[in-house]
Amino acid sequence: MPVLVVAVLLMACSRPAPVGSQWNGRQAGNALNAQEPSEMREPRRHKLFITYSDTLQDKGNVLHFFDQRDDVIRFREVWLHEGVSQESIIREGDELITRLFEPAPLFLLVERVATNIQGTVIIRAVLPGEESRMIIATTGNRSLAQMLRADKDRFYQVISEPGSGKHYLLEMRASDRDILEGGGPLVPPDNNR
Repeated sequence: MPVLVVAVLLMACSRPAPVGSQWNGRQAGNALNAQEPSEMREPRRHKLFITYSDTLQDKGNVLHFFDQRDDVIRFREVWLHEGVSQESIIREGDELITRLFEPAPLFLLVERVATNIQGTVIIRAVLPGEESRMIIATTGNRSLAQMLRADKDRFYQVISEPGSGKHYLLEMRASDRDILEGGGPLVPPDNNR
């Protein structure tokens, strides 16, 4: 019987802990920690925009590819952090620091990072204390991001120009957006069932 108990304890200590679990070596009588070192790392801060230009003025020429350019209040060119295109750099629990157009930075807490079957990296981050969330989707070197700050009547979007791959941060009034509230689903029903 004692041999069986030792074997079960060894198996329990050698099994890797699930990602995000709170298990550590102290909880198993100072047994070896089963988590990988990369899973144990402290949350990190990342600047969402490595750098950005001054606010641009000529939206007719610069945003020629964007249909809603007349609704844009202000915009600038931005260079995104490389982590938005790689799931392993920005992780859940990390913090994204961003400056939209205000001088004070926003600190967004990363809630989820995933890669879909087409290789698109999707990051969802929340602005603590508000009901604002940012969604960032990156495929290859092109990113799309959206953030609604309803309390400030602002909608922010990062878009990329198809030809050059340049990214632009746009600011628009949230109340000017075309949103179907309370409408039916946008996906037509499947009548082939």
